[in-house]
Amino acid sequence: GPTGSGKSTTLYSALDQLNDVAKNIITIEDPVEYRLTGINQMNVNRKAGLTFANGLRSILRADPDIIMVGEIRDAETARIAVEAALTGHMVLTTLHTNDAPGAVTRLSKMGIESFLTASAVDCVVAQRLARTLCVNCKSRVELKRSALEEADFRVGADLEAYEPVGCARCKGTGYKGRQALYSVMGMTERIKDLTVSGASQAEISAAAHEEGMLSLREDGLLKVRAGLTSIAEIARVSV
Repeated sequence: GPTGSGKSTTLYSALDQLNDVAKNIITIEDPVEYRLTGINQMNVNRKAGLTFANGLRSILRADPDIIMVGEIRDAETARIAVEAALTGHMVLTTLHTNDAPGAVTRLSKMGIESFLTASAVDCVVAQRLARTLCVNCKSRVELKRSALEEADFRVGADLEAYEPVGCARCKGTGYKGRQALYSVMGMTERIKDLTVSGASQAEISAAAHEEGMLSLREDGLLKVRAGLTSIAEIARVSV
């Protein structure tokens, strides 16, 4: 996802779940945003020559079980991260792409061979942050199917939902808090085969949907149905 989509929070949540005294977990970040007990965290320091790539090389010499790379920004870091994953390390990282299948294309553009991507990647999560409707003032509405489908929301009927109103508790915005929309693509055998064969991003995306992946809009629509956010907010943040 783009900057500000909650990627770092998701990474830290994953590390918190994986954290165990028996595991050697090391991170390289720019910068370290949260300190986690029991995890060795390093800050990128370009003036001292400590880049993501150099830091990742140093981490591999420390025999880690789990590695977190704050962001893959260049081909060198991408290749080292892929090689680390292929040699038995769990690697968590982020990329700037519009959707989950786009990660495969992004790695290819960074020079990573398709067969290495297929072997190294287990799962890709795309995400965005949507504002949560204020529970004190949100108002129930009925959204017409025709209008929703014109806005590229696929629904089978009119939709009962909520819209923002605004009150003192939410300072007149109609929203209070945020929550994530997720699109999760598992690297199934079919997706791996398509990756190795050089299939287009559209072909990989179509196959992933057939195997159960929800798009960001589809996950957002579930949250609209649950009364958690508005259709306007989903249209604003999703692709």
